[in-house]
Amino acid sequence: MYAGSAVVAIKSGGPKETVLDGITGILVDMMPGESCEKLAGAIGELLVDPIKAIGMGKRGHEYVKEKFGLGPFRQEWKRLVEEEGIVRGQRRKEVSGGGISVIYRIGIFLMVLIAWWYYSASQS
Repeated sequence: MYAGSAVVAIKSGGPKETVLDGITGILVDMMPGESCEKLAGAIGELLVDPIKAIGMGKRGHEYVKEKFGLGPFRQEWKRLVEEEGIVRGQRRKEVSGGGISVIYRIGIFLMVLIAWWYYSASQS
């Protein structure tokens, strides 16, 4: 979505949480082992209506920047440091879940930062 392309994805897991169905892309209800006809139909829908696909792509790009861009990640990082008590590799207070959520959030932050850098470098 950051690249400005409409997304067609199966409605489960990550796409279900990030793609806004009908706004930034199309989510398809499919069960494991089911034919890919629904998925192909959604792709075909965007191929025959490029204006719709372009609009979804633009909205997806803006949505990703707003929700997952550097600004929100800076705020989340600051919150982690202040509220979760991460200071110089130590925690001032115990984090629920044994710190897994903190490690997960830091990993996501780093992955998005790398993706943003890669995308920015490819645009220049």
